[in-house]
Amino acid sequence: MILEKHHINALKVERERTGLDSYQLLNKTPGINPLIVSAWISGKTNKAKKEDYNSVLNLWRSMPDNRFVPLNEETKKEFKRLRAITSGHIKEIIQCPDAPEGLTENIAYGIIDSKHEKARELYVEFLISKLQDKEAQLLNI
Repeated sequence: MILEKHHINALKVERERTGLDSYQLLNKTPGINPLIVSAWISGKTNKAKKEDYNSVLNLWRSMPDNRFVPLNEETKKEFKRLRAITSGHIKEIIQCPDAPEGLTENIAYGIIDSKHEKARELYVEFLISKLQDKEAQLLNI
């Protein structure tokens, strides 16, 4: 099939919505090369197998939203407060079975230490929840 502007835009919208690039999306999908998908999006190629294009678009559409939220002063203060109490437990927290995919120790510290102005909402919610749980556990609340 010939990739037209609306095909490419559909891929770009899903990439933006999910926060996943073609490598992250296809890392567990045999048969479709992420380099080819990147070439579709960048316009380096305008041809694709229809079934491959549809598979990639449907896979992206099946992924959850991954919105970014600003780290406001209230959130930054809460992270600072929780860090003072739970310091040293970040690695343990991000290794929880329910940790969001892609959340690494470096990303977690970047968010907790407010090194960024915004972060993935899913990561922020997870970290605050788990740090508050750890706080309660350490203080025997």
